[in-house]
Amino acid sequence: MTTIAAQHDLLTQMQPVLQIARRWVIAYAILLARPMALLSINPIFSRIELSNLLKGAIATGLIFPMWPVVATVLQQEEPSTFSLLLIVIKEALIGAAVGFPLGLPFWAMLAVGDIVDQQRGATQGRLNDPAGFGDASVTGTLLLLCAIMILVSGGRLDVIADTLYTSWSIWRPLEMLPLPGRSAAMLILHLLDQLEAVALSLAMPLILVMMLSDATMLLIARIAPQLRIDDLSLGVRNLVFFIFLPLYAGFLLLYGARSEGRLDQILQVLAPVLAPSATGHAVR
Repeated sequence: MTTIAAQHDLLTQMQPVLQIARRWVIAYAILLARPMALLSINPIFSRIELSNLLKGAIATGLIFPMWPVVATVLQQEEPSTFSLLLIVIKEALIGAAVGFPLGLPFWAMLAVGDIVDQQRGATQGRLNDPAGFGDASVTGTLLLLCAIMILVSGGRLDVIADTLYTSWSIWRPLEMLPLPGRSAAMLILHLLDQLEAVALSLAMPLILVMMLSDATMLLIARIAPQLRIDDLSLGVRNLVFFIFLPLYAGFLLLYGARSEGRLDQILQVLAPVLAPSATGHAVR
């Protein structure tokens, strides 16, 4: 009986510490959902084969400034289990909504690779996508890695952290769900249309060069009919592609510089669509 009483006294003394630890764990679970969703959908982190453990470590580092704030708010009143589940789902959806526009320039690089590889007849060479979204073209993967290199070498990875922290100031973790505006569907269609337009614009220089090579081969076929142009055209296209690819890198750098400046405007695009909580009260 003495041992049981001692254990009960110990648990009673540890109760305040356990309550504090519980609040910090709940705050960690709430805050982790948004950056994890952002990192999971962004091709910068998904295409270079970062494991979920590394993504979790990066997300944990990003939430450190907000962790004490949310833990202090939870000290006043904690949400119920069902409300906590809804909050985590809401945070993940907001993280995906913020990460989708951030990933558009990089998905455009993958789309350019698909278009160019289709034009030069290299669709059989595909690479496995670690994100699980299907195969990726060789040229698209090369252009994506170049775009990531431009972003990292320019020191602009802080844009992701700045966007995340700004989103927390607009859509606070413990507030009600942001309500999608009427223009949400039109914004999604506009972003997808912009993705396709950018991909075609970036792929057009290489496509035009390969089309000129096809026209040249047609002229050669008229001059020398004994040549088998059907067998030579594919090799000529790939030769032209590899010759002009270094020159195309300059065009890619210009696009990368323009896209780098637009990354800061992501939340300005999303703000009219996802309205902040009108009540300002926590979810309970």
